[in-house]
Formats: sequence, structure tokens, C-alpha cells
Amino acid sequence: MGTNKALIVYRGKELYRYSLEKLEKLCDEIIISSNNPDYTHLPYSCYPDDIKDIGPLGGIFTCLTRISNPYALVLSCDMPFIPYEYLEFLQRNAHDAAVVCGVNQHGMPEPLAGVYSKNVVPAINALILKGEYRMSALFKQAGARLIPLQGSPFQDIGIFKNINTPEDLSDLLECI
Repeated sequence: MGTNKALIVYRGKELYRYSLEKLEKLCDEIIISSNNPDYTHLPYSCYPDDIKDIGPLGGIFTCLTRISNPYALVLSCDMPFIPYEYLEFLQRNAHDAAVVCGVNQHGMPEPLAGVYSKNVVPAINALILKGEYRMSALFKQAGARLIPLQGSPFQDIGIFKNINTPEDLSDLLECI
């Protein structure tokens, strides 16, 4: 993207605020995973990845090792269309699960809108030691609960639309 995409303004609001507004209603503890110091003005703890350059697994690992709750609701900063109700749905389905996330219409899990148990920290650590950083490897090792969303109120693939490139942002702005 060439810039911190979380700070990009979409419909009058920085992208990260869409996620925070939902999480503030659902969580009693919020931790921000970022290697960028742009969040020091927020009233939340912000941690850089303990293990750099391993993708989302590194941020999830870092947060899970710092939270006081047994579960973490993980939500990426670049997915402004995730409905609040979807996050509630994930929380309701998290009981006794190591990982819970939805599976989109293309059959792909959406790991950056999911619930993760602190109990997966050893599994993540083992994967990191092996040099295996794919979320799918964690899902397999942890026995993730992957919920197909087809036929649910959340089946619309558009809820997972994220912004990774200037073209993605341009496409969104054209839809306004």
C-alpha cells in the first residue's frame, strides 16, 4: 500500500476505527497488534510482533501471549464491512474451540475475523519453530472450528472485503 493502511480514511473515518468501534462493544480488553507506532494516542496497549516478518500468525501469537482473557476476538484493521453481528456469532460459537472462523463462499477460511483460544499458543510456537507460518497449518494442528457461512446471514463475500492495495481502495471509493 505504501502507507499504513489502517490510517486511510474511508467514508470519513480511519479504517482501524471501524474495527475498534465493534470490538469496544464486544470486548473488555483490547490489544492492538502493530509494528507501527501510530496507535500510541489510543487508550489500548499496542505491541509489535514478537517474531517479525511471519505474517498474521506473528501478530496473533503476540496478542495471545499478552491477553488476560482465555479467548481473543481477532479482527483485522482493513475489513470495514464485517458486521457487528458476525463477531457476536463467532463469539457464540467459540465455546471449547481452539480457533473459530467462518469459511467464505469460495471455501476459504477468514482467519483475520476469528476467535482464538490462548490454548493455541503452544501450537503456534511449534509452527514458528518449524518455520511454518501459514494460518491453514494452525487450523489443522489446532483442530479449528471452521464454520461454512453459505446459507447463513453472513454468506455475502463482501463482508470480508479488505483493503490491501491502492486499487482496492479505489474500487471502494467508486462504490460510494
